[in-house]
Amino acid sequence: MREKIAVLFSGGKDSTLAAFYTLSMGFEPMLVVFSPKLEDSYMLHKPCLSLTPLQAEAMEMKLCSFDVSGEKEKEVDEMLNHLKKLDIDGISTGAVESEYQKQRIDYIGEELGIPTYSFLWHRNREVMDDIGEMEVILIKASGYGISASDVGKPFRIYHPYIHPFLEGGEGETAVLDAPFFKKRVTIEKSEIKMGKDTAELLIKKASLAKKGVQHGKKGI
Repeated sequence: MREKIAVLFSGGKDSTLAAFYTLSMGFEPMLVVFSPKLEDSYMLHKPCLSLTPLQAEAMEMKLCSFDVSGEKEKEVDEMLNHLKKLDIDGISTGAVESEYQKQRIDYIGEELGIPTYSFLWHRNREVMDDIGEMEVILIKASGYGISASDVGKPFRIYHPYIHPFLEGGEGETAVLDAPFFKKRVTIEKSEIKMGKDTAELLIKKASLAKKGVQHGKKGI
């Protein structure tokens, strides 16, 4: 029997790769979404979490979701308490370079007595190559070098001073398709919400489609 691994999932490029790597390593991934109430969570991704059920179905992976406060440090204990409820043998994270996030996930693993896996950790070149194989869009711009006109468009490296994986919080992404997806996610209706220093894509309608087809029958 394969070990069940909770993949901390947001629908973005890093956590989607973490799900793929977890599957490739022979584990049984279970996607776990934590939805923070606050916009500026230190640990968690906020935008477009409504897409995660479609992404999970496209990957044919089980998904479970929990609400958390999003408050610094408090959210870590909340994540720990929610993960205690699950029958899991380990935790997988999409951390690339954030020591803050990795240390707290490792803490959660120690408290639960299970291993943690960060398959993307400091593997920049390989991660970049794998991201290039996926259909990734920018869903939030919140840093210098990225503008509202980039939101909703394919993810790319925007500025030489911006971290290639947006590790400085300059933006957020969503994955619509990948080689291991059985179907692709199609955004049918959306709008851009402007903030003081941010621009965010709000998904109004999305669906699953067969590969190469633009519209599907099942949506949100």
